[in-house]
Order: sequence, then C-alpha cells, then structure tokens
Amino acid sequence: MQSRPETRRGRIEYQPALDGLRGIALFAILAFHSEFAWARGGFLPLPTFFVLSGYLITALFLAEWDATGTIRLGAFWSRRLRRLMPAALLGLGGVSLFGLFFATDDQLARLQADVLWALAYLANWRFVFVEAAYTRLFEAPSPIQHFWSLAVEEQFYLVYPLIVVAGLRLGRGSRRLFGGILATIALLSLAVSCVLVLGSETVDRVYYGTDSRAAELAVGCLLALVLAGQPSLSERLRRALQIAGVACLAVMLWLWTFVDLEWRWLYMGGLFGYALLTAVVIAAAVQPSGPVRTFLSGRFICWAGRISYGVYVYHWPIFLVLSAERTGLDAWPLFALRLVVTFALAALSHAVLETPIRTGRVLTGWRPVVVTPAAIAAVAVAVTIVAGQGGDDLEDLASAQAALEEMEVETFAAGLEPPPSRGRERPRVAVYGDSTALRIGLALGKHYRESSEATPRRGDAQMGCGIVEEGAFLFQGKLLERPKRCADRSARYGESLEKGQPDVVVVLFGPWDVLDRRLPGDRAFRRPGDPVLDALLQREMEGLVDLLSRDGALVVWLTGPPIRVRGPGNVMPRRPFPESDPARMQRFNTLVRDLALRRSGDMRVVDLAGYMETLPGGVFDETYRPDGIHTTKESAARIAEDWLADAILSAYRAEGPVHTD
Repeated sequence: MQSRPETRRGRIEYQPALDGLRGIALFAILAFHSEFAWARGGFLPLPTFFVLSGYLITALFLAEWDATGTIRLGAFWSRRLRRLMPAALLGLGGVSLFGLFFATDDQLARLQADVLWALAYLANWRFVFVEAAYTRLFEAPSPIQHFWSLAVEEQFYLVYPLIVVAGLRLGRGSRRLFGGILATIALLSLAVSCVLVLGSETVDRVYYGTDSRAAELAVGCLLALVLAGQPSLSERLRRALQIAGVACLAVMLWLWTFVDLEWRWLYMGGLFGYALLTAVVIAAAVQPSGPVRTFLSGRFICWAGRISYGVYVYHWPIFLVLSAERTGLDAWPLFALRLVVTFALAALSHAVLETPIRTGRVLTGWRPVVVTPAAIAAVAVAVTIVAGQGGDDLEDLASAQAALEEMEVETFAAGLEPPPSRGRERPRVAVYGDSTALRIGLALGKHYRESSEATPRRGDAQMGCGIVEEGAFLFQGKLLERPKRCADRSARYGESLEKGQPDVVVVLFGPWDVLDRRLPGDRAFRRPGDPVLDALLQREMEGLVDLLSRDGALVVWLTGPPIRVRGPGNVMPRRPFPESDPARMQRFNTLVRDLALRRSGDMRVVDLAGYMETLPGGVFDETYRPDGIHTTKESAARIAEDWLADAILSAYRAEGPVHTD
C-alpha cells in the first residue's frame, strides 16, 4: 500500500486515478475490519493493492531501464526503506503501547514474537506457522495481524528487482523473455494454491503464503509490461477498454459486498481472476480520459489513497482499542470515530514523518544507516519489556505444552516402567484437557514436584480443543471450525499415556463444549441440555474415560467453573454472549457426575467449580480469572496449593464414585 510512485529515476506520469483506486479499496478494507455485513468481501481489495504494486514497480523499472540501460538496485531498496519503514516502526511502537494497556492475555502472550516477525517483514509466515487463521480474525486478533500483507509486499520488493535485472539482461532488454518469466511465476503460483487446497491444507496457508499470492503481484507486473511504451490506443480500443473497465469495477464493488473469506474457490483461481479484474480497471484508469479515470480521480478518495499506507498500518490496533464494548457506540458512530482517529493520525504521520524522510529532507547522508537499526532495536526492546509484564497471562500453546511435557521429573533405567497402580504412595499424575487445563496442569505439576506428594508426568492440554470432535461452533457470535491441532486426539493421548504411565489422570474441559454447536448434517445449533448434543457429549466422555483408564489409571475429572466470555480488547459486552449462561456449564458438569456414578471403578469427580464459588469474589472473581475463562499463573498456584492438589490425592485414595470438598 504505497502512495504515489517515485518518479526521479523513472519517467512515469502520476496517475491520480490510481490513488483513487487505493482510496476506495482502503475504505472497503476498513469496513470489513469493522465487521459490517455489507462488506463481507472487504478482504478482496488487498489483491488490488498487490496488482497495483506490481504494476507501478515494474513501470518504474522499465522506465529506468529504457532511460539508462540499467537498474540501480541499491537506490531502489533505499527508496523503499525510506518510504515504508518509518510508518511501520511508528505503528509497531504503538502496538507496544497497545500491549501495555489493552491487550488480552492471549494477545500479550504472542505480542513479542508477532512484532519481531513483523519487524523482519515475515509476519505472514509467522501466522502460517502458529495457525493464526485469518478466517478467525475477529476471535482473538493479533494487533499486527494486518502486517501479513505488508510482509508479502516487502518480500516482493526484495526479490523481484533481482528477477527484473536477470530477465532484462538475459533478454538484452527484450520484453519477451521477461514476460515469459512473469507468466511462469503467475502460473506456478496459481498451481501452488490449487495443490495446497486440494492437498487439504487450510485456506489460511494459501491466504498468507507469499508463494500462493505471487500470482496477483505478477498480474500487475505483466500489465505494466504490456502497457509500457505502447502507442496511444485507437478510439475503438479505448472505448472498448473503458466499457470493460466500468464493468470490471462494478463487479469488483459487488464482490466486496458478496464474497465470503472461507469460500474455497477463491483459493483455486478466484483470487487470480479477481487480480485480472483489477488489471483491467487499472488499464482503463491510466487512459487520458474516460469514466473510470473520472470516477477514481475524485479529490477526497485520491487524498485517502495518498495516505493509504499510513491508514493501513495504524488502523487495526486503533480499531481494537476503539471497540463497541469500550466506547458503548453502535456500528455507524463507532465506524465514524475509528475513521476520524485513524485518518487524523495517518495524515499527521504522512506530513511530519513519512514525506520528509521519503523525500530526503531529513535523515540524509549516513544518518539512515545509524537511525534505522537503532529504531528497530528500540521497538524490539520496548515490545520485549511490555511482553515481559505479562507474567499472569496465558502462555503460548507451544511453550505451555512443552512445560507440561517437562513434568516427567523421575528418570528410570531402560525397560518398562511399573504399570499404573491405585495404591502407590507417590502417584504419578498427568493432566489432560483444553486451555483451562494448561494453567491448572502447570500449577499442579509445580506443587507436586516441590512437595514430593506426587510425581507430575506428561499430559496433553490443547488450546481450543473441547471434547466433541465434530461440527462447527459459535464463539462470540462467529462460526468457527475445530482447530487442526485438535486432530488425532486418541493417538496423542495414547502416546503420552504410554510414555508417562500415570496413576492419576486429571481431566478438565468445558468452555468449548458449552458453545452452540452445529453437527455434520444437522442444520440446528445445539447446546448442553439439548438431547442430541447431550447424548453426543455422554458418548465422547465415556470414550475418553475408556481411553484414559485403559492401563489402570484413575480418572479424576474436575468440574468446569461457569465462564463469562469477554469481547475484543478483553471488554465485557453490553449483552452477555450466550455461552456465558451458567446453566450451560452446570448441565455439562451434571453429565460428568452422571458418568462418574456409572464408572465408579475408574472415575472420580473433584468439584473445582464448587470450590471456586467459595472464593471471596465468587466464581467470577477477576483476580482469579481476569478474562472470565482462564486462571492466571498466580491464582492457579493458589488453587493448587490451598486445595486442589490435596483434593486430587484424596480422590485417588478414596472409595466411592464422587469426591467433593
């Protein structure tokens, strides 16, 4: 998302309509990020920016080659750095303040890594590796989630100039070889997308991947190659192009209101087709006259396009701070407030920071060589300090899982360990469940290790993984699919049981299983208390107890405290989400107790929910669960030390089906 092209080395004419195209595309993105139903396809303008970038950069390179017979790569990269880095650093510095004052537990836990990857312009691959689904953008958003597209463009700016120089030199300035290279890149990128989708990769891998999005950039590059140096079109061709441009622009605007992010056809050629629509609109916009050029040359949308880079960089954390829950505003007043704040900051940044640096009025000579690394280091240090304040925040899934696995503190000689036993003086204890079990498991392990009352062993607690393995569910009003990391539960649990040989298996589930759920082949949404879902929950619970107790271990199931789901920014919504109804968790716990009565030989229940009701502030005491779902590190330690560790050992040694304290 750059503003007007640099023209000092290239001889391309400034085209206001291209800034106008950026402007209307920008507003569609902002509407999409404000969750307007009429802007459900507002993610599509990002390919528009990709095509524009490919077109403008290629046009500049060709103009420079024609004028000088060479391309100064160092000068190009220096101009790109001056153009893009200042606002990016300011935006990432602002994200550090977001982390200090507004971030949720999960956001703060990921903040340092997110920002460091963004500083390296690799944010898109960061989100691929941690499975940060863009289709779940509004569920637990990273404040730098939007940096994925900036990363794709920066990677393009780094590698593409080398391709240009190689193509033009090998072809001795011929456009034919260069065009063949670009067409090959586009087709290979399209093939990569199709193979990934057909190979059962998530659409998010295709959405974020530089390899799978290169086709859109290549379309813009090819357009510049086709238009470069062409004589004026005949009146007939120009008229045909204008008609096609109007039609393609109309289709683009319609798609912004209609297309859904999860439609798989988008990732098997749909985005490429959309890029072709954009190319036709650009070709019409750069003609000397015509309806497309006139429409896109309006003063306001051109101004918005000129500062679009800053708007894009700054808008997402601003939108997260200015939430409906925090401001109390309805959709349209909230959108207006967000736009005013974002555009004011972007306009100021453009005038005071970006333009002076881009034009060389400041940071001349050797200064950029010193100032840039220092500024990057300052942002890295700031976000590290802020992330370090999150001692009570929910750990990243990978580190928490690793910590659970490190609970195997006893070492044994080669050979089989003694099988699980009900009479061991110092039983081996493992914890299984969802994200609520992560904190509890770590606290129990630390307590048992230090007290020598039990031996903590490897368990399996996965964030976002409930008991029911089928269907989609509603969380904060959004329809979500079960995360890919939750697959193969039986194999994962079986492996950890075989290695750990626990005598006691502690189980804690709940939040994900009290959500409205739509099962395969069923149009209805069901919740605990619905006979169909209750029957499925009972089967899944019984199968889980069968698996966990198969080698003789005792299953100690903790009742789940009712949850109080917060909205974005960890702010309580004006209307509680349906899943916050305590009756749902009460029904879930009733199913657990009923199962324990039937499975008295290998299952006990410890009433964690009942214990938390006795806390000074009750089950929703914010010092224990500030997000209404997860305990903090300190509160989990207090619960384990004051009551839970002993309650689990008492249940292990007790006779009878149910233990409560």
